[in-house]
Amino acid sequence: MDLTEVWKAWELIRTFYVDEKRLDKATLTRGLVKGMLYALGDKHGFFFKTDDFKNLIAATHSGVVCEMLVVKNKVDKEFRIGLLKISDFTGATNAEVRQALRLLQKERFSRLIIDLRSNTGGEVGVAYNICGAFLGPDKVVAIKTSRRGEEEVLSVGEKICPEIPVVCLINESTASSAEIVAGALRDHGRAKLVGAVSRGKGSMQTSFATEIGIIMFTTEYWMTPSRTPVEGSGLKPEIKVEKPKEILQAGVDTIVEM
Repeated sequence: MDLTEVWKAWELIRTFYVDEKRLDKATLTRGLVKGMLYALGDKHGFFFKTDDFKNLIAATHSGVVCEMLVVKNKVDKEFRIGLLKISDFTGATNAEVRQALRLLQKERFSRLIIDLRSNTGGEVGVAYNICGAFLGPDKVVAIKTSRRGEEEVLSVGEKICPEIPVVCLINESTASSAEIVAGALRDHGRAKLVGAVSRGKGSMQTSFATEIGIIMFTTEYWMTPSRTPVEGSGLKPEIKVEKPKEILQAGVDTIVEM
């Protein structure tokens, strides 16, 4: 990259800018990096001060809740439906999901609703483990494309969910790792998607440490196992629900007919 014009701009600012006290080199350098990310149009690219990035990572938390629903269909047949709400994907999520599935098995559940609404993602490796709980190990759950070419991503871990009907609830805030799980379960025929079109974050970012902060930008795009692109378009549910408050009920109505 020819930085001649950048240096010229710096010399002009350094010489003529009215408020000399604001000419902090570290601040202006961070601004230069942010400007490059802005010019790329990478909406997932960020530049943090190192301490700010550490605080962001420390603020993440896990949230897994399960409960049992007992409902009847149109002919009065009773179903025991497990409801598994996953709020995000952090280091604890895989163990919590597997523990929840074991608890539901003790309650003899015959259907499962996975609620991924407003789950904005998190650690992608956790998503591969969650997929493993439903698909078993070594199943293709995503296809990544980067400067290195194309690569299949495989599920990890023991399968513990029985072969029962599964529905995934999604909405416009379901993103990233949550979309990986929903897309993989759908493409492998393990789940139907119910709700609204997901956010469409079919990309992965990598963070790099520099002397002045942490730069993070997109390094990979991913598709579902059936090669459906997600970035910018999202996952389209088989059962689309217009009103947000009706998504859960639509999931129940769908699963008792599966």
